Amino acid sequence: MRWASANERLEEKQKDDPDRPRIQFGPLALTLGAVFLFQLANMALAAYVIELGRRSGLTTDFASAAVGASSWVSIIGAVLVVALGVRMGRWWPLLIGMALAVVGTIAFHWSADPIVYIAANCITGSAWAFIIAYLLGMAAEFDRGGRSAAAAGFISKMGLASGPFIAGVLLETTSYDLLINAASVALVLSAFAMLWPAFLSDRRRKESAQ
Repeated sequence: MRWASANERLEEKQKDDPDRPRIQFGPLALTLGAVFLFQLANMALAAYVIELGRRSGLTTDFASAAVGASSWVSIIGAVLVVALGVRMGRWWPLLIGMALAVVGTIAFHWSADPIVYIAANCITGSAWAFIIAYLLGMAAEFDRGGRSAAAAGFISKMGLASGPFIAGVLLETTSYDLLINAASVALVLSAFAMLWPAFLSDRRRKESAQ
């Protein structure tokens, strides 16, 4: 409710200047934080996923083929975004997508099983393509001036770059199990950050439709 009241006060101030781009700073900040954590968590694991398979007893050829095949399967996530659009809003798609992302990430603990390893790659890859599209669209929605779209792209790249670096530091002294757990926690934190802005976005769309 605090974010909602702050947004209402900001909108009241902006009514006097209709040409001024409207920015919802609270939801936008949460969305950008969610983008960063989401990209960091996914890339931290993705950068070392082939080595994870090798350490789990899979051959390099199998692990590489599984990751390559899952990249094609992951296109399903992007296709679903195009098919669904925002007809269901953003809250439910993000909640379901993040639940799958967390489950898929945790499944990497059992990478010694080839089927689980393939499934985990496919699930996390599809969820990745699905969720990031909704997040970037949501970031743009909270700033009519369009600057947040560029900011979201920058934050996304920062997360992608930070993930492998942090994972490399962790793997110097710890195991892949800790990396998987850390990535899962980061995804959960990202989910908490994104769901409130998604709720506000859906509520505004319903009010506009009425």
